[in-house]
Amino acid sequence: MSTMIASSQTDADDAIVQTFESTTTAADSYSSESSAVAVPRAAVIGNGDIYSFTDWNRELASGELDTCMLARGALIKPWLPQEIKEQRHWDISATERMDILKNFVKYGLEYWGSDDSGVSRCRRFLLEWQSFLHRYIPVGLLERVPHQMNERPPRFCGRNDLETLLASQDSNDWVKITEMAGLPAPSSDYKFTPKHRANAYASLKTDTWNTSAKKQVQSVVSGGQLQKEGPPPMKKQKLG
Repeated sequence: MSTMIASSQTDADDAIVQTFESTTTAADSYSSESSAVAVPRAAVIGNGDIYSFTDWNRELASGELDTCMLARGALIKPWLPQEIKEQRHWDISATERMDILKNFVKYGLEYWGSDDSGVSRCRRFLLEWQSFLHRYIPVGLLERVPHQMNERPPRFCGRNDLETLLASQDSNDWVKITEMAGLPAPSSDYKFTPKHRANAYASLKTDTWNTSAKKQVQSVVSGGQLQKEGPPPMKKQKLG
């Protein structure tokens, strides 16, 4: 009887050893196959603070990034991808900028509908966008190109009424711009408060606003004729 028990124990031990050796061989084989497969490198993407094609080129020149996200730069300058593609600073005209807003309204009403709800939603998104768009400074007015996103200039007078209006920080002017872009006029008691409240104020302040610029803005808001837009000046003009 003791002989039979010893024999059974030996057979069990042999089975455990064979199972362990089989498992070890399979694991080694899997490890060898895995090491032979090249693991792809994760893409490294820079996040924001791209405001010109020179910013884009500088970040990619480091060799540490695969690409960059445009973030706020594209909200302030929706034509930024084109500048990067063409490698140039585009002195876009006020009329061309207004055409972008008109296209936004066109596609917004197609998507949300032209009823009261659709118009209200389209206006809301356009007004929130204005809290970024008004921060753009025309290239033709810059003393140094390009300027940085965090540089805030003093109030300036544009090259025509529309360019001055588009730079207004008054949220009431933004409402007027939505009408010029193709939306119907809102009710007389309509008020807009942007989420980014620091980017707009309720009314024009004569102590900080250039008198000439204020007159031009009032001309447009009151329905006055826009000046005919001329070509950008050959010589860079100083802000102020």
